Amino acid sequence: MQPHTITFVKAFKVQSAYAFNVFIRQSLRVQGLPFEVSRTKPNAKTLAAMHEAELLARDTKAKSYKDMDSLIKDLQS
Repeated sequence: MQPHTITFVKAFKVQSAYAFNVFIRQSLRVQGLPFEVSRTKPNAKTLAAMHEAELLARDTKAKSYKDMDSLIKDLQS
């Protein structure tokens, strides 16, 4: 598995097998890839956000959540 894929999976605190199952289910639901495939390059703002996400995923002091309910509760407070 690619290092950036592992970082993504760890950021969402899910096992790679679970992430793969979600991908397959979504692919079956939409009868294709569950995302748009393009050759466009991200703009500077998007690249900066992607870089920030990578840094946060590696930062052991960054706030994290054990489940979506906790995240949503925090966002709504």
